[in-house]
Amino acid sequence: MAKVKSTTKKDNYFKASWKELRAVRWPNRKTTWKLFFSIIGYTAIFIVLIMLLDALFNLIFSKIL
Repeated sequence: MAKVKSTTKKDNYFKASWKELRAVRWPNRKTTWKLFFSIIGYTAIFIVLIMLLDALFNLIFSKIL
């Protein structure tokens, strides 16, 4: 008696996902650190920008009220 292979949608999903993960070009360690520090840098810049805008609006509204 021949063995029947049962494939479900879940099996196909995991096989396709694994195949997709194998096709990804992962960055090397140097690139990863460069990207990490650029994200930290941009985050710091936006934090300072938001704090300055908050202080400016606080000053403006305190003068109005």
